[in-house]
Amino acid sequence: MKFPFSLMQNPIHKYLVLDCIIKQTQVLNSYNPKIPCSLYKLFQVNFQQLSLLKYYNFQVLEFVSSHERQFVNLQGKQGHEIFIFNLFSWKNCYLGKRPAFPNVECKFFRLDSFIQFIKMLLYTFIDWVFTIGSAIIAILLGLYVSGAACLLGLLLYLLYPLIIEFSYNILSVKQDICIRNMPEIPIVYHENYNITACGIEKWHPFDSCKYGNVYKQIREKIKAQHFTPSILSRGTFLYLGMSRWYLLKICYSAYASTLIELPVFFLPGAFLRSCLLDSMLLATSGSIYAAKLALEKGWAINLSGGYHHASLNSGGGFCIYPDITLVVNYLKRCCNLRRILIVDLDAHQGNGYERDFLHDSSVYIIDFYNSYIYPGDHEAEQAIDCFEHVDRDTTDEQYIKILQRDLEKHIKDDMEFIIYNAGTDIMAGDPLGNCCISAAGIQRRDEVVFKWASHKKIPILMLLSGGYQKENTFAIGESILQLIT
Repeated sequence: MKFPFSLMQNPIHKYLVLDCIIKQTQVLNSYNPKIPCSLYKLFQVNFQQLSLLKYYNFQVLEFVSSHERQFVNLQGKQGHEIFIFNLFSWKNCYLGKRPAFPNVECKFFRLDSFIQFIKMLLYTFIDWVFTIGSAIIAILLGLYVSGAACLLGLLLYLLYPLIIEFSYNILSVKQDICIRNMPEIPIVYHENYNITACGIEKWHPFDSCKYGNVYKQIREKIKAQHFTPSILSRGTFLYLGMSRWYLLKICYSAYASTLIELPVFFLPGAFLRSCLLDSMLLATSGSIYAAKLALEKGWAINLSGGYHHASLNSGGGFCIYPDITLVVNYLKRCCNLRRILIVDLDAHQGNGYERDFLHDSSVYIIDFYNSYIYPGDHEAEQAIDCFEHVDRDTTDEQYIKILQRDLEKHIKDDMEFIIYNAGTDIMAGDPLGNCCISAAGIQRRDEVVFKWASHKKIPILMLLSGGYQKENTFAIGESILQLIT
């Protein structure tokens, strides 16, 4: 079955329709609502050459083309208005204000995003082929030739990351970070934020599915459309300062297992990439997109990120990619911001980005953490401009009072952006935070930070960061809801 519309496009950009599903059929009863319609076809229609096949029984009522918007208004011959198709949407079709056919879902990507998506699939496929192939070669050579010959297969296994990283760096170029269609609400989320690795993720105390649970909690009360990010290109990460050597090392499971604190050194690198690294890379991309949204909207929340133990050339504490450092570099290099404030209220020291900005006075750091727990990085402490110790003896009232005082003292008029690392591992009962702040205290904390940002008229980006018990999820959701409603 074909979907009854023709897609128009800007000649500069090509769009690929990936999936269309009709849920209801009030307009034309001949369509079966249970049949999905997949259109794997690239439409190339100029503005002057718009055409609809006659047997679709639809006609074009209106086509608007301007710098700000491009849409086509279709109408069935029976007189029923269908919907407005906005071509600046990347993920979902935006419906008109009064659609007579509201239950049409249409997902599509710009072609350059689709090509990036295909590249990622190709690299993942090659990952698995080389990993499994190297192991098979090693076994066969050991069985049928000699034990020493199996070293050839092991050599291929060790050299493969060099080959794949070289191809990544050569073929990938810097990508423009742009949001062509602003979401109704500046919340960034992707279902692939959640980490699933055949149950291995349960070995770590981190709740790897809390992002999805927080999103569901928010969606129960707020139906506004959010922003769905895609993974930025390797060239973009290199431009923002990522170390090539570090990106190479994390391809090896033996090294990556030390960063995520799980004994998974025996797993193929391809498995870790597809189940873990890609999710964290997507969340890191989401933090950068959220920074862009915050500049436009005044605030934004990425329902993941906050990997504050990762720096540009190292990681640790379940933090692989340094999204906070990358956001700062993006704001400075691409947005020409000169003064940025990081407010880190996670229970652990943010030693990753602190090492990156150890000698950078343009980045001002406020860090509240329990100095008796991981990581205890005394060298990184030198980058902190305002430090407050928090532990199980710190009450809600004391915490909020100190926070109010420090924000009033340290938020200056020349600061242009706030990155708020809103870890909830300070919550009572958290197994790794060893603090005693209540869920109500966390909500009050987030409210205080946002109010100061609003008072000073400084854009703010909120990242979820740590939180290692199921109860944290509800506290996060309630806090975000109070901020945005």
